[in-house]
Amino acid sequence: MIIVPYYLSKHQQQIQQEVMAPPSKLAVATSSVRRLVKEEASYHKEIVQQESRIKKLEDNLENNEDGNAEYQLKQEVYRLVTVPCPNMSHIKV
Repeated sequence: MIIVPYYLSKHQQQIQQEVMAPPSKLAVATSSVRRLVKEEASYHKEIVQQESRIKKLEDNLENNEDGNAEYQLKQEVYRLVTVPCPNMSHIKV
């Protein structure tokens, strides 16, 4: 008797009870596409976060007390430009 975890769906339980066959080419391709979509979404989220940090640094540039804001701004812009996002055509440097 095979013990099946309770958190699996019925279909997943049936698959696990049978002899596990290697994943089909379609299953591999589908999981790859899902991973790439998640990865691109995280890139876009990171770009939005960096753009907001840059805007905040630009706003605080006038009342700079420690003299380090300009350097931090340059570093954030550099990070924004070097983000490994496949579609960065909307970014202006």
